[in-house]
Amino acid sequence: MDFIFKILPFLGTVTLGSTDVETSGVCTTPQYLNLGIIGTIQCSFRENFYGVYWYSSTDSTNNYPLLTFQESEKGGDGYLSGEFDVFPNGSLVIKNVSLADDHIFRVILLDSKDVDSVIHDILVYVIVRSKQPHPYINICGEEPVCLVELQEPPAVECSVAGTRPAVNLTLIVQHETTYWKVPYESEISSHNNLFTTNVKMTVPLETSYVIQHLVCKAVDPPGILAGTESHLFLENGNEHVFLGNPVTEHVKHEEKLTLSCSVNENMFLIWKRLSNDEWETIAHAVFGEKVYFKTYSDDYLLDSSDSLVIPHTVISHEGLYMCMFGTSKNKSEKIIDVVVFVPPEPPSLIIEGCLPDEDCILTVQEEGNITCAVKGIRPKIRLEWLTVSGGFPAYISFSAREQIIERVGDTYDVTLTSQYKLEDVSQKTLSVECRVFGWDKSIINLDKTVMLHFIDDQTTKERGSELMAMLVVIPLAVVIILVLLALVVANRRKVGEYVISDFRSKGSINFIR
Repeated sequence: MDFIFKILPFLGTVTLGSTDVETSGVCTTPQYLNLGIIGTIQCSFRENFYGVYWYSSTDSTNNYPLLTFQESEKGGDGYLSGEFDVFPNGSLVIKNVSLADDHIFRVILLDSKDVDSVIHDILVYVIVRSKQPHPYINICGEEPVCLVELQEPPAVECSVAGTRPAVNLTLIVQHETTYWKVPYESEISSHNNLFTTNVKMTVPLETSYVIQHLVCKAVDPPGILAGTESHLFLENGNEHVFLGNPVTEHVKHEEKLTLSCSVNENMFLIWKRLSNDEWETIAHAVFGEKVYFKTYSDDYLLDSSDSLVIPHTVISHEGLYMCMFGTSKNKSEKIIDVVVFVPPEPPSLIIEGCLPDEDCILTVQEEGNITCAVKGIRPKIRLEWLTVSGGFPAYISFSAREQIIERVGDTYDVTLTSQYKLEDVSQKTLSVECRVFGWDKSIINLDKTVMLHFIDDQTTKERGSELMAMLVVIPLAVVIILVLLALVVANRRKVGEYVISDFRSKGSINFIR
């Protein structure tokens, strides 16, 4: 306390003789301190100054300094209480920033005893950071970037709540590299010493624009929000989509699919998918000073260029996709038809009468039925019997085609049975093909060829007569043979009995003798 009384007369003399107040330079103003933690009012005084004297108001004549720092010795009620401290460069340290520190501080600098004092007034704002990571646009919810398709001019509101001081928000319309402010209403409300800033406007939906870009930006104070900008992209919903001729993309089930779209130097890229007869936005990107990427489902990714990536393609991803790209006033479209295929099991056609994965020759009549099938395939395909390229359709005809399609889960079993007739009986052999329609042959060629070896009807009848004759003759011959064998056996038995009898007769005579 003796130290304080020692400097006060000197300070009073110097202060009364100084009339200029510095508002810039070594002590910037305003400065922002975070509530509830240690904070520093920054000043950059030159080294070896004589003293600095900090006041909690601009009345340095009638008040004592809360902290003094003279000839490297610290003092003052604020220092002695432990609430304040000072850095060697003269900056004031507040040990625990409170709302009571939200005011103007004054610091008086003495470079030496022989010069007039220099006064610096610093406006201090005690900051309470918003729990929001960025300004919220009502149409976007809590998303920092969103794209919406609208038919009517929307009422747009942007807000930041729970801050101290109030955030200065502004709305800007951007087209390519052009920015301009638009008229809007601003409102600031307070509750429990915290502020909410809200700006709102009705955005005119310009029919000449495909995309309008609205930016809500927190101008100041700095550091009160982690992200200072939010972006709303308004797509003119009155624009018509022309389907044209879709490009078909095949992808194997459960494999990665990349859909490309040449964007080049365009401003925007929008990926949509047709769902229930409505185009639904699934991803978009905006290119400019900053690049904004956004996907609306974990099923999709946007790569570093313009491609939509489906890392794990399943049946539900089938359908029409649209890539729309262009500038704010012009656009182009590309339609892609995604077809998910499942190879059949076994991975080939099944020809009745043939072994799988082997060349096959069928011996057939000049008229009859022929069947081929495929199991567990997707998409749904169609089978057709045709003559092999190089043959002549007049040689053979197909009719009465019966095609059976059964759905088994997400795949199909398809069976085709056709009646055929050999029109040119001079042909003894002819190659025909069971062909698959509705299938991309670049994936796997399922078409299968079989050679037909024809037996004419006369030959068949003769062979049938011969067979019938053989069926009659063979059993008759067997019966005759069996009868002959029985007679032979019977005769042999009779001869044997006679010899034995004769032997016994002769033997008995000799014995009597």
